[in-house]
Amino acid sequence: MSALEFIPVRQWLAENRADKIVFCGHPQDLTAGELRRAAALLCAQLKKQPGQRMALICEDGARFVLGLLAAAMAGKTVILLPEGAEDFLAEHHEYFDAVLSDRDYNALPCPCTELTFNNSLDTADAEAAALADFCPEELDLNTPIVLFTSGSTGAPKLIEKTFELMERESRLIYETIGERLSDTVLMSSIYPQHLYGLTFRTFVPLCCGIPVLRQQMHYTEEICALPPRRYTFLSSPSFLRHLDFELPAPDIALTISSAGLLPYDTAFKVQKWTRAELCEIYGSTECGVMGWRIRDNPKTYFTAFAGVSFTMGQQSYLLHSPITAQEETILHDILEFNPDGTFKPSGRFDSIIKIDEKRISLQAVKAALLECREVEDAEAVTYQCGDRLFIGAVVVLRRAYRHPDEADGITKMQQRFRAHIAAKLGYKAQPRRFVFIDQIPENSLGKRVLAKLQQYFSVKAAC
Repeated sequence: MSALEFIPVRQWLAENRADKIVFCGHPQDLTAGELRRAAALLCAQLKKQPGQRMALICEDGARFVLGLLAAAMAGKTVILLPEGAEDFLAEHHEYFDAVLSDRDYNALPCPCTELTFNNSLDTADAEAAALADFCPEELDLNTPIVLFTSGSTGAPKLIEKTFELMERESRLIYETIGERLSDTVLMSSIYPQHLYGLTFRTFVPLCCGIPVLRQQMHYTEEICALPPRRYTFLSSPSFLRHLDFELPAPDIALTISSAGLLPYDTAFKVQKWTRAELCEIYGSTECGVMGWRIRDNPKTYFTAFAGVSFTMGQQSYLLHSPITAQEETILHDILEFNPDGTFKPSGRFDSIIKIDEKRISLQAVKAALLECREVEDAEAVTYQCGDRLFIGAVVVLRRAYRHPDEADGITKMQQRFRAHIAAKLGYKAQPRRFVFIDQIPENSLGKRVLAKLQQYFSVKAAC
């Protein structure tokens, strides 16, 4: 059990914790008391503001929590959009009535409130009344927090969490790896408005009582320039793959990775660089955390969190978890189990399609492509042409093969790819079309977005 004391959400800003530093770093450290005061003044403002749905978009961790708590205490619903770009906001304004942010979005057709710790009300009496009325100990834990899925398997959809579910999830994590977080400061390369960031950059450190670095890390150089402290490093496979391991690492006690499976060669490099354990989390926006593993070797399996179990349904696994609103949730991942109950994901049920009554695994098509000497990276997707379903292949060639000498080199290469796939998986598994690009597009968490890949095959004339 961790030496840390678990702090429920309603106690984060308790008056007896007023001097506790909860956020540190640029532009200034912040105590629980300072955060409470700012949240009280913002809450009073938001209560007077029309509209129920508040889009919260913020990279600064302290301002994110300021907006989250103030909006919840004002009786508002917080909407966490998957990206913070202004064009995304403009395209999806039907999902929210107002915006809370650390940036200026005044061009949007709705009220926009800048999150700041220099807020003030019109009079001293108004401020005194706001402070007296603000009581985070009475926060309704059923207040919803609405997120979007990452869209890695299609169009994003809305997922509703509550403060109670997030607190339960944080307690599971605290009881499992809490002792590893003791006496550290959490630093992160993850945006807080994804569930992974919301859980591990906001709820877990505040529930465990460890300080959080306010600014988000974007480059290895920023990490290496941090002041001397002992850190927990929250990141993703995409960010970890691009670390500059030639630079000296700061004092890191633990690295946490999620938002996709981490290749072992990257895990090995990260552990060698940090000289610390690497904890990988298996979870999803819909289900929250499901399993964890300390990445000791390439064959390390995941262990389910306490109370989490899986049963096989008619076509896929069913998740039973204490941190989901549903009694059971359908999983699309194919899981491979050991006799001791540990497991690892090995593909997706929804990647198995039927073409002319033959079952074909898109994961197997991708694996076959990756066996070809010319291929550096690849994905297999489906696309519709009229009433028929076809397989399309998105391929990144190794540099030596990107500019074939002969004019028909690409055509001959495609023929070799099709022949290899047909030999392994059958004629019907051959992709109808190939698209060659320099890099597979990813979202900010490093996940491949199926909808973007399918756009390469959306032109009707290309059927």
